[in-house]
Amino acid sequence: MAVPATAYRMPGSQMALLLIILISLGVGVAMAMYGPVVLLGAAGAVGAVLMIRRPFWGVLMLAATLPVENAAVFSGFTAARLIGLGVATGWLVGKILRNESFSRVFGAAVTWLSIAFLTLVISSTFWADNTDAVRSGFIRLVQLVALGVIVLDVIDSWEDVQKLFRVLIASGIVAAGLTMFDAVAGDAVRAGENIAGINGTAELLVTLMPCAFYLLVSERTLLWRLLGVAYIGLASGAVLGTLSRASIMLLPVVIVIMSLQVLRAGRGRGWLLVGFAVVTVAVFSQEDSFARLERRIQSIVPYLTTTVQADAGGLSVRGYHLAVGVAMFRDHPVLGVGYENFGDQFLYRYQFIVPGGTELWLSRRSPHSSHVGIMADLGLVGIILWLSILTVAIASVWRACRRPAVRQDQALATLTFGLLISLLLQAGPYAFYGPNQKSKLLWVLLGLGVAIWRLARTHDEMEFESDTDEEAGVWIEESPVYPRLRQDPLVPIGSGGSR
Repeated sequence: MAVPATAYRMPGSQMALLLIILISLGVGVAMAMYGPVVLLGAAGAVGAVLMIRRPFWGVLMLAATLPVENAAVFSGFTAARLIGLGVATGWLVGKILRNESFSRVFGAAVTWLSIAFLTLVISSTFWADNTDAVRSGFIRLVQLVALGVIVLDVIDSWEDVQKLFRVLIASGIVAAGLTMFDAVAGDAVRAGENIAGINGTAELLVTLMPCAFYLLVSERTLLWRLLGVAYIGLASGAVLGTLSRASIMLLPVVIVIMSLQVLRAGRGRGWLLVGFAVVTVAVFSQEDSFARLERRIQSIVPYLTTTVQADAGGLSVRGYHLAVGVAMFRDHPVLGVGYENFGDQFLYRYQFIVPGGTELWLSRRSPHSSHVGIMADLGLVGIILWLSILTVAIASVWRACRRPAVRQDQALATLTFGLLISLLLQAGPYAFYGPNQKSKLLWVLLGLGVAIWRLARTHDEMEFESDTDEEAGVWIEESPVYPRLRQDPLVPIGSGGSR
């Protein structure tokens, strides 16, 4: 009688070892063929899997790369961009597999405004001279809008917002530390070039500053408060090291405003003193650069003057670019010259007809401003849509700040107020100062602003329902302290019980 063959099953430990060996060999071969960019591709794939399984984890993974994205560039791709593509893919696939509703996405006014803005951008291929620039700009803008949409969709609780702030600050400390090292020990005259560009690094660090003050108020754990203090000090020193005029002006304003908010909150006051001590150390660590910093600060007023009005030497570089953008808007007031066509129009036509320039430019230029650039590229229709997107997000956070349940909670009040300050910075001075419609951080903040309003509204509704139950004498479950006191945990509120 034949003995039936028994199938051999490999033990789990051996299977895991075999998979590790095969994956390692595959990654090694891929790196040999395509270089280190494979590692970022793998990180993007991990992000996609995380987004399918746990959507918010992918957002945290992406947020961790934002402050230092330009420090890791492979084959023209930043870490944040590759991971972001994986995150977006994972989010969409996960929504479809779980058969989840898109009501949060399409129920938000900012989504429809963004779709209208994207439609105008791609439509500008019909009147733009450089259609390739329109298409490449459109592809990048679609990715940024998708990022904002993902953020507004996956944020489910205040705890999610707190985690996002923690990750941004932790990554921001790395960016600030690298910039400080560049300022103190590096050879560069201005620090931050390898992080997010000189001005971009300063802009990012100042925009995240309110998040650090929020940690001083909200956190109970020593580690996170120390990280908040460390960020305040390191980021302040790093911004000075960049010698960015706009950020040097805005930094003390943001610190004073957020310090007053912490004092009003009544929590974390002692940590403010520690933060100011760290700021002092960070500033004086650059003592050798004080003369350079002093000259830079003294140049702010003359630079601003020549930005808005030409002197004997003409306009400042930034002022001239803004003047060219305004001239384009006057010539094409309704629909502009076409998205991302400012550079071509500047190079081949407008620098020869707009007075105030101090040199002949031989390459395509940036408008140095989102607002002026969009006016030039997309005309009155474009700037109205763009300002509407910013206004909706800011109004959402402002309304969240005014909700009674938020105002009564000092941690939530500081969170919403800090986010409002960050958005105002991005929509105001930094939007005028640079083309930040291409900024990932801005789109994260826009999505977060809409999500914050949804959370605040839900929070208020829960408080209202709780108060209604109390007035109606509904039986509710008390906190665990009652069993320890040998009392019945179910107490009729309308009959002498208390919450």
